[in-house]
Amino acid sequence: PALGGEWGLAVRAEGLGSVSRLGLPTPCRLESGKEDFRTRCEELEREVQELQHRNEELSSLAEEAQALKDEMDVLRHSSDKVSKLEAAVDAYKKKLEDLGDLRRQVRLLEERNTVYMQRTCELEEELRKANAVRSQLETHKRQVRELHSKHSEEALKAEKWQFEFRNLKEKFEALVKEKERLMDERHSLREANEELRCIQVQQTCLSQADAFLDGASSPMDNLAAEILPTELKETIVRLQQENKTLCVQEATYRLQLAELQGQLEESNRTRNRLETQQRLHQQQISELKAQVEELQKALQEQGTKAEDVSLAEDGLYMAFPDLCPVALRP
Repeated sequence: PALGGEWGLAVRAEGLGSVSRLGLPTPCRLESGKEDFRTRCEELEREVQELQHRNEELSSLAEEAQALKDEMDVLRHSSDKVSKLEAAVDAYKKKLEDLGDLRRQVRLLEERNTVYMQRTCELEEELRKANAVRSQLETHKRQVRELHSKHSEEALKAEKWQFEFRNLKEKFEALVKEKERLMDERHSLREANEELRCIQVQQTCLSQADAFLDGASSPMDNLAAEILPTELKETIVRLQQENKTLCVQEATYRLQLAELQGQLEESNRTRNRLETQQRLHQQQISELKAQVEELQKALQEQGTKAEDVSLAEDGLYMAFPDLCPVALRP
């Protein structure tokens, strides 16, 4: 409306200007000018209306343009957001792809973890068995030490028996030699005794024959005859005593020999028993050593497997801390 008033004033001013320029003094001219002026006013009013209508259209267009501008700003801002969102969507897609890979890795790791857990349970069972085997190994070691000590004691006893056996054998050999010497001496004495008996018998027969034939003899011959039988008698008595002594010594030597033979047989039996025990102990020691080596090898293999499982679990927990038990988290 303000714009229409301005247009009306302008039209009137223009009409007055044109009238003043024309300078019509007559009423006819005034009427005609009035008509013209009215026509012109109508035209101008129509133009004003058209201009108002156009102004309104332009205003609406301006408002639409402003709205479109605002919308363009919003759309531009939205476009920036859309670009950012598209970038975020691309990043999320990439993350989803990575997440899919991670899920596959997690599944694989879960499967590996299950296998490791089963293997850990098996290793714990084997470790429990290994502990039992270790205790058995300690028992075997203790038995081996006891057997070694017993073997040492038996070896000392065997050496002692061997030493006593050598001493008894030497004594036995000395007694055998002494027996042989005494047997030789007794044989010699028996031969001498037989010779003396023969000589005594011969001398007795000769003396009796001489006494019977001669009837009397000189005092010196009688003295010699008396002296000779006395010496022979003493020799015979002495030989008989020595013979008895030798018989007693022989019986004593026989008893000692029987005792020595019994001791020798006992020492031989003891030596054989000790040698048998020693062989059995050596066999037991060899078997226990073989068992100890097998148990040590098994323990080393189980220790290596346990270390591998522990390293695998550590790697798994380092790669995925969420899988780590709460008690083991730092």
